[in-house]
Amino acid sequence: MLAWVIRITEVDPIPFALLFERFLNPARISMPDFDIDFEDTLREKVIEYVREKYGEKKVSSIGTYMQLAPKAAFKDVARVMGVPFEKSNQISSLMPDKMSLLDAISSPDTPEELKSIYE
Repeated sequence: MLAWVIRITEVDPIPFALLFERFLNPARISMPDFDIDFEDTLREKVIEYVREKYGEKKVSSIGTYMQLAPKAAFKDVARVMGVPFEKSNQISSLMPDKMSLLDAISSPDTPEELKSIYE
């Protein structure tokens, strides 16, 4: 609804029953947020457009920091390094939960297949 009201989208949510209220419930701890994602290759164009439209002093970049579990961190690095998804899935499936790869390599419980891939 908010995206339509401030004209980010032309899709009126009411005819499609895209109601904001579904995000509000007593079990929810915080208010829902509003995200807009852009294709990586067009990111700089979008930033430049916003700077031109609203002025340099009204535009700022922010960063988000996340803490990843070892398996998720491995898969993220593998993706960035161009490791095929199937291969990173195979390797991460051998990793113990909540244990770093280095700790896993020295653990007697770690499958030999993972140790040989690491070496």
